[in-house]
Amino acid sequence: MAAVIRVVSRDEFVAQQGGHRGRHLQQPLLYWTQWGGFIWECPRCGRAQQGELGPTPKYGGDGTQRWVNTGTLALPTLTPPLGCMGLLDHTCSGRYLLRDGVLQPA
Repeated sequence: MAAVIRVVSRDEFVAQQGGHRGRHLQQPLLYWTQWGGFIWECPRCGRAQQGELGPTPKYGGDGTQRWVNTGTLALPTLTPPLGCMGLLDHTCSGRYLLRDGVLQPA
């Protein structure tokens, strides 16, 4: 199931995110942080995740992963794929490719 991500401000993200946790999302949110990263919502469970942007992608499930945005801020394309933190404790199986602002299962 593909989901079009909606890029929002931090204030809008905070205002809306509380009601999203534990729900399937038709339009998950993403915002760009001041520290050069991003926070996004898993469309499967609604959990907020954070990521760091860098000049080269870095793969790894040990918290050191880094993404590169080759799209725009409005329609991001991130490499490597996004994975919900619920994968670590087996509470969610969300793993996604984000291409031109659309999340698709990886």
